[in-house]
Amino acid sequence: MPLYEYKCKNCGAEFELLVPTEQRDDCGLTCSKCKQPTLERMISVTAKSNSKCGSGTCTTCSGGTCSTCG
Repeated sequence: MPLYEYKCKNCGAEFELLVPTEQRDDCGLTCSKCKQPTLERMISVTAKSNSKCGSGTCTTCSGGTCSTCG
């Protein structure tokens, strides 16, 4: 299931939802805070591979030291 980021047009809350792949539209989704169906799907930033990962600083994992990517 893809993970999408949403912003509620009613209360301004921002959150992520796992959406089943067969549900291609946002029909039926409601805000996790105010429960209104006024969601706007946001453009997500994707992580990119970092060739320096593993040598001390990893910008892919919030700038920390990372032993899981490489």
